[in-house]
This record gives sequence, structure tokens and C-alpha cells, in this order.
Amino acid sequence: MTLKTGNMTSARWKPSSGGLVLALLVCGMLLGLGILRHRFRLGIVIGRSMLPTLAGGDLLIIDEQAYRGTRPQRGDIVVAHYVKNFVIKRIVAFGGETVEVRNGALYVNGSVLRENYSTIQGPCNIDKGRLFAGKLATLGDNRGIPACLAVYPIITQDRILGKVIYSAHWKNPFRKANSPSTTTLPR
Repeated sequence: MTLKTGNMTSARWKPSSGGLVLALLVCGMLLGLGILRHRFRLGIVIGRSMLPTLAGGDLLIIDEQAYRGTRPQRGDIVVAHYVKNFVIKRIVAFGGETVEVRNGALYVNGSVLRENYSTIQGPCNIDKGRLFAGKLATLGDNRGIPACLAVYPIITQDRILGKVIYSAHWKNPFRKANSPSTTTLPR
């Protein structure tokens, strides 16, 4: 085997202006996705408790920082830790308020709450009770679920993973969440 030596010039890569712009765009997108990953999370709905607003298989975008420096509002759809799972429910009442559900109708402080979102009425009944300070009552939009399958968690704000800000329904992938059951959360 012979080795040839001599005066050789090394090849150097010189980016064109288009290549440089493309490289900067790709780097910017990767950086942006990394930053967004720390604020938002994706979830998939499993179950029927939030019908008709959310259905099984809907893809959710959850804002994990929605309640930093602010409190949840009545009607917000949240993903919260409950027992060993996550649940998707709507915030319906706050500490100090009395809550009751009669035949699917929600009563807060003795008055029927006008809910500005669609619900499925049914035989859901929850006895009247006053929430302790710092507690939040949650409820699904589907009040027709059998009592043996229903979960109505009373939570604290620190149990909220985030607010559902968008849902993609397979039949209509561009509907907003407030116009979410349990969820799986990829990490």
C-alpha cells in the first residue's frame, strides 16, 4: 500500500445564504419546541364523562402554567391528579360555596347555575355540601353516567396539572375546548 503525500487543499463547506437561513430556522424551531414542551403537554381523552364537550380519543393541549399567579375560573376545563390517575373535569364551585346536583342540574349557593356550555342531563344527584376553604368542586359535562362509574373530585389548586386550552376532535379537529373523564399524558 502506498501513501501519496503532497500539497493538498482541504475541502471546506461554505454555507450559502439560503442554507444559513434554513439552518437558523431549524435551530429556532427546535429551541421553540423545547421551550413549549415545558409549558404545554398533550393528552388524550379516555372515557365519556365530558361528553358532549370532549369525547374519547380527543387530543388535548394542556397549559401547565395557566394558573401560575392566577386562580381557576368557574367553567374552566382542567386536568387534575386524582388518586393514581388524571381526570378531566370542569371547575364548578369554590371554597365557601355550597354545591348540589339534582337530576343533572348544578346548584351553587342554592341557585341553579346557568352553564354556558353543553351538558348531557341525567340522573346524577350529589347531596348539598359546603366546600372547605381552598377546595374546588369539579364535575363532568355528562350527567347521565351511572353513579357507579362517576367520579366528582373535590380538589385543591395544587392538584391541577393544567388548563385544557384546545381539543382536537377527530370529526372536527379545529374546535376549541370551552365551546374535557381521564386522560393519558405522554412525556
